[in-house]
Amino acid sequence: MAKLFTRLHGANADNSLYKEISRIEKQNLLILDDFGLQNLDKPQRDLLMEIIEDRHNKQATIIASQLKLDWMKVSFHPGSSWIEDNVFIFIYNSTKNESFSFPYAARREDLTVTVNIPAPDKGDHIHCWIFMKSYKKKDVSQNEYLNFQF
Repeated sequence: MAKLFTRLHGANADNSLYKEISRIEKQNLLILDDFGLQNLDKPQRDLLMEIIEDRHNKQATIIASQLKLDWMKVSFHPGSSWIEDNVFIFIYNSTKNESFSFPYAARREDLTVTVNIPAPDKGDHIHCWIFMKSYKKKDVSQNEYLNFQF
C-alpha cells in the first residue's frame, strides 16, 4: 500500500495522476498488501475507492492485510514465565463469522508477531486472544483479549 500511494503522490506532483490511475486500473492483477496497516486520509481513501471500483468485474484484485501484535503484558503466574514460551493467537472476525488460529505463532522472547489475515472491511470487528504455553508444556497463561474495529 505504501508503494501505491508513493507512486500516486509522485504522479500528483507532476500532474500525471489520472494517467497513473488509468495505468493501475488496466493491470491484470493488483495486489494491495498490508491493507489497513496505515491510516489513509480522505483523498487517499477516495483514490483507492476509485481504483477498486473501476477494476470491479474487469481485473483481478487481491487485498491482504497483516495484524501486528505484541504481548508485553501477557504473563503466567509469577515465576513461571520463560523466554522460550510459545505464543498462541486466535482471531475472530465477528462481522464475517471467520476465525483464524495461529498455534506456535512465535516465542515469548520475540515480543511481537505479524500474522496475515484477509483484509477486514470498514466496520468489521476483529477479536483477538493471545495466550502463552510454557516451553515445558505444563503451564498455560490466562489469555489477553484485544479488540479491533476497522
